[in-house]
Amino acid sequence: MRKPIHLALAAIFAVNLNLFLPDTAAGLSCARPSMDQSVIDGAVAIFEGIAGPKRSLRSREEVAIEVNPIGGKGGITENLGVYRFAVTNAWKGVASGQSVDVLFNNYWGDGFSEGESYLVVSTQRVEDLFWAPLCGHTIDLKHAADLGDLSMLEQLIGIGHHMKVKLKDRVCQHGNDCSVVQTHCGGCSCGTPVARSAREHYEAQFEPLCAVIRITERCELDCPPPAPSCREGYCVAE
Repeated sequence: MRKPIHLALAAIFAVNLNLFLPDTAAGLSCARPSMDQSVIDGAVAIFEGIAGPKRSLRSREEVAIEVNPIGGKGGITENLGVYRFAVTNAWKGVASGQSVDVLFNNYWGDGFSEGESYLVVSTQRVEDLFWAPLCGHTIDLKHAADLGDLSMLEQLIGIGHHMKVKLKDRVCQHGNDCSVVQTHCGGCSCGTPVARSAREHYEAQFEPLCAVIRITERCELDCPPPAPSCREGYCVAE
């Protein structure tokens, strides 16, 4: 299955090469910056998800975009399409298991390939649409891993589901320093590794967080006994 042109070329952007397109592409050029805290702070949503079918803009969405113009490259209304995404791992602004609509410009490339996994970094929300600009950090998941985006998100935001365990709270010297804590409000996980010294802090946050998220469906997995260990100075789940 052919990948979108702008996503397949992301590795080139990562080494700070400029790509100049013909005049028909309005002279679009990109130099992709590295994933860092400023990118995270400037995003309204960051998630990993599976792309679904594409649809055209609805009339009310076109009006909303005219009233609230979208920023970044590729914001020409006639070239925009909407893709439904199933969120598989939420980093910011959405929840795992949620379905969201991503607004994207299809003029440069083929858009998203249905059934493929992507890292989506949205810089703006218009009604229920999450805008992913050209020359941004939205990219297929394999390239996101290769470029270090996923490891950087893990480092800066943390790991887990609805609640994130920060890297500093996974520091260890020995396996006995490590434990696990529940981070999924629906119960659909076997625990996230955490340093024993920080476990109580996250347990105290968990119930109040889930009371706000209010997941009604429960999903209890038959988990084997967790076996957290210390690897390269950080607690991990085996």
